Amino acid sequence: MVILVASCDKNSDLWYPFHYCIEKYWPEHPEIFYSTETLKNPYYKTFSFNCSLEQWTCRIRKSIEQINDDFVLLMVDDIFLQKPTDNTKFLGLLDFFNNNTAAINLEPSFDLHDKSYSNDLMERSVDGKYKTSLMCSLWKKDKLLKVLDYDTNPWQFEWDNKHHDYQYLITKKGGFLHWGFKEGNDNWRFGLHEGKWFRETKKFLDKEGLKIDYSIRGFEN
Repeated sequence: MVILVASCDKNSDLWYPFHYCIEKYWPEHPEIFYSTETLKNPYYKTFSFNCSLEQWTCRIRKSIEQINDDFVLLMVDDIFLQKPTDNTKFLGLLDFFNNNTAAINLEPSFDLHDKSYSNDLMERSVDGKYKTSLMCSLWKKDKLLKVLDYDTNPWQFEWDNKHHDYQYLITKKGGFLHWGFKEGNDNWRFGLHEGKWFRETKKFLDKEGLKIDYSIRGFEN
């Protein structure tokens, strides 16, 4: 397994807090790669393809093609881990992939139509929305490339939900990666919202002792 962080040049201010948090709370993490347009992340190997926003899936697809591994944990760049990760437990997720499984979403289950699959996982329904979620999911590389086989922006990609009838799983309550969500809370207020900081994120990063210029982005109201 490797980690691919979908980022962009304008989000370079997020790279240090992401690096700080994942190194502190998941020191055994798999190798990390970043995907950007032109800038290189100083902390991790970076794949840069200068594609427009409407070709976002093309950039991610080209980045994934550089990865020599069967599994990709696709993350966004404002996921700041806040608690230790059980590496053995996380790697155990690989055992739940069969020949038709595309991804395991690391968010807590949010769809009442999800069905129990194991002690920790639910199976997404055939018509479930956002099965191709980009926030934080462990993917089989070949199937991720398949669902990314057209050019569009990330929001339209999730809305299109072209899941190719693969099997999609999701955690019941989260608990594999901790980035600030709370079970049963539909209003996640961690990371960014439409490019602005959540104040809850600042409280956590201040507690970690990180010095960040929040005036650049401002805060979500």
